Amino acid sequence: MTANSGLVDFRLFSLSRTGSGKEQAFLSPQGTIILQRVGFPRDFDDCTCIPKGPVMIWSHILGYQPFEAQWYQPAHNIERIDIPAVVTETIDVKEYLCHQRRPDLNVYPITSLSIDNQEVQSVGFIGKRLAYFRLGHRVELDLTELDDGQTFTLAVEWDVNYIELRVTWLEGLGVDTHCTGYGLTEFEDLENYQPPSNATIVRHTRRSDFDAALASSPLSNESVRTQILDTTSSGKDALHLKFREDKTPSQKDIHDFLASRDILSANIDMFHSGKRELYRVISVELRKLTCDGKSTLFPRIIGNVKFHPVRGKFRNAIFRLPAIIEFDGKGGSRILALFETRAENISLEEWLSQPLFNDSITIRELIRSVADKVSAHSDENYSDTLLFTKSVKIVDEDLHNQYIVAIGEYILNIMEEIIRQYPREFSLK
Repeated sequence: MTANSGLVDFRLFSLSRTGSGKEQAFLSPQGTIILQRVGFPRDFDDCTCIPKGPVMIWSHILGYQPFEAQWYQPAHNIERIDIPAVVTETIDVKEYLCHQRRPDLNVYPITSLSIDNQEVQSVGFIGKRLAYFRLGHRVELDLTELDDGQTFTLAVEWDVNYIELRVTWLEGLGVDTHCTGYGLTEFEDLENYQPPSNATIVRHTRRSDFDAALASSPLSNESVRTQILDTTSSGKDALHLKFREDKTPSQKDIHDFLASRDILSANIDMFHSGKRELYRVISVELRKLTCDGKSTLFPRIIGNVKFHPVRGKFRNAIFRLPAIIEFDGKGGSRILALFETRAENISLEEWLSQPLFNDSITIRELIRSVADKVSAHSDENYSDTLLFTKSVKIVDEDLHNQYIVAIGEYILNIMEEIIRQYPREFSLK
């Protein structure tokens, strides 16, 4: 089954979108769907209605977001007399989506995705339980404690090694004055949203972790950036980031950090769009951020910054490829996961000293060789490291090209998480 032949069917409540072209945008090794003001379905003799609210879809993982904690108006009472006598298609009635009666009154599909009639993932109610299935994995949330009129935020998240459901709502006096009750829809509102201090945030989460595997080509999307950082979990797989307290970063440090973030983001996107030589620009930013001697930028922003280790331990190997690599069946490829996000975090020095393709080519050696020999400078001859990586191809591309970009994607996501955690420090006028 290849990306250009699979018929994709994406469903949201009773609505569907089917095709084999633009619908590929819904396919991704990772992603997040956030549905606001979700409630339980209501059934009548000939139709079913469910509360409606804004829906947002991302082709990367977000982790828990503050805007998930919102007050929504309860689901209004709806009677059969409010609905047209004949319901032949999905219609809007009193902030509900109403359609023909569901065949099984115990099951209500919220969203699903299939390729050539093979289900990839689905989320729905089974009674008052939420069930999420994806590629043979399953998690469930029991919501039997909720009143029939309760509304909440539902977040569905997946990556190559986990799936997760999150349900969040607010409780307390006066929370109805904090928000419109219909959900936030503008990105500017999402970024600036702060949950009310006078309310209790109630959040239920269910997550299933599993070993990552090679993703088949229909489940990959060239526009997707592999997000390695998981901001929802605790313990080994969480990167505990702390802004420097011993020495406040200068305004220039902050400006340089934001500029590097923007440069990485733009050039990674263009690399995956076909501008393959832009790995050179990415390598220069990586050197500036992680291994530029006393001028290294990361430690000037985050004290004792830590990262995830490279996948797999293969000491004394002559050659290895530590990563999950996806091949699209059309001559293209992409590194999906280079770092082990469930392992203990390690220091920047340890992270840079990790062997990649053999014991002598470390992360530091790869970044500096590409940045110093072919990017920021043009030396007359290739270094031993580049002679080695040019001798090995992923499809028809030098080995170092994609690995530099994969490291850049990992670093970019950590930068974005730092900026998200410290919005005030990075809000420079």
